[in-house]
Amino acid sequence: MAQTKQYVNLTTLCGMPAVEIRFADAVACILLQGAQLMWFEKAGGPSVIWRNPDAAFEPGTATRGGIPICWPWYAAPAWNADEVMQEWKLDDASPFHGLVRTIPWQIIDAQQTNTYSSVTLRAPRLTDTQNINLEISFTLGHKLRIELVTSNESTSSIHINEALHTYFAISDIHAIQIPNQRNLSYLDMLDNPQKTRGPWQFHPGAEFTACLQHIDHPLTIIDEGWQRAISIETLGCKSAVVWNPGPVRAKNLDQFSPTSWKTMICLESGNLMNNFVKIKPTQKHKLITSISVTPL
Repeated sequence: MAQTKQYVNLTTLCGMPAVEIRFADAVACILLQGAQLMWFEKAGGPSVIWRNPDAAFEPGTATRGGIPICWPWYAAPAWNADEVMQEWKLDDASPFHGLVRTIPWQIIDAQQTNTYSSVTLRAPRLTDTQNINLEISFTLGHKLRIELVTSNESTSSIHINEALHTYFAISDIHAIQIPNQRNLSYLDMLDNPQKTRGPWQFHPGAEFTACLQHIDHPLTIIDEGWQRAISIETLGCKSAVVWNPGPVRAKNLDQFSPTSWKTMICLESGNLMNNFVKIKPTQKHKLITSISVTPL
């Protein structure tokens, strides 16, 4: 990449290499390990992305919080399509949430215009048998736009499940609503995830992992405590996972305070279970998420 400029600065985060991008009153910070955005905030308001006070920053260790990239599978093998399990030969030893969370990515481009600042990172080659190019761009303007691009440069089709595992900061789990998830079918990932149910209803206070299906409109987190609405718009996305560990599981999670379940919620854009993506040779797939904040 060209020499860093004022709007894109190389830095460190708890001793780990990172890159910071700024535009107007907004700032975002991305770890080079995993190309994981760790925060996004605007001056004068609380962070949009949850900043985990108990996060571990160690080479080779997955960090909880921010926006981890889950690719080319999601979570444990059983939470993926058969085609993905077979393609990547998943078993109990397969890394949780895929191959890219703990590897160093390389900055390949940085840009600034009158309307945005951006940085693009590329993952190293991931397998010896498949020629796949994986890049992610973070664009900061009046909203945060994240674009994960999988390019299949091999001679056979590939199958992936994927997600941008976004942890949102909230005032209190009991002070939020997710109104426009109503009427969406879902998979309960904690109870027979192959069975389609619906519609899903948001009930804070207990653990839930709901995989919403056939997303065709923006999703919104209404936060009465902080008097704001977070809008999540997507392209190339058919699924969204809504997750909160609740008070019981929170006590047993690593890198997680027993009370942190009250101040975060994950709303993860992706293509999960049977909404997997098949990418033919020489073709590419883009998963795009745009996050914006407005006052109530």
